[in-house]
Amino acid sequence: MTEDGGSSLPPPLSSLLSPLCVSLFVGMFNISLFYFRILA
Repeated sequence: MTEDGGSSLPPPLSSLLSPLCVSLFVGMFNISLFYFRILA
């Protein structure tokens, strides 16, 4: 945790973290759709 870049992430980490957040969001959406399909 250096103060050089402040709160900005290094390029490799941000490029790794961005698709991870997207896949997590898509996964949550699919799970909610799955539960809705069960309850319906």
